[in-house]
Amino acid sequence: MELLFAKRLRELRKEKGLSQVELGEWLGYGYTAISSYETGRNEPSYTDLIRICEVLDVSADYLLGISHIREPYAVLERNDLIRLHNRAMELARECRRHLEE
Repeated sequence: MELLFAKRLRELRKEKGLSQVELGEWLGYGYTAISSYETGRNEPSYTDLIRICEVLDVSADYLLGISHIREPYAVLERNDLIRLHNRAMELARECRRHLEE
């Protein structure tokens, strides 16, 4: 998992157009820390991992290689929730109909 973290950190940093120095500045420390993370020599603390995820706008699960989903969370609007609820109710009615047949 460490190597996947290092690889994804490097890829995400480059996608954002940040140098190691710039990412280090965003996080409040030097580029050597970023270099160490990207080579797998060191790992960030939990606090720093959260900050890295915030700066790069990714989920910790993605950065750590647990998931392939980059987004930190899904934000559903009220209308989305209503649509999902209505669809779930539709499916429940369909299931009942099939069971009664």
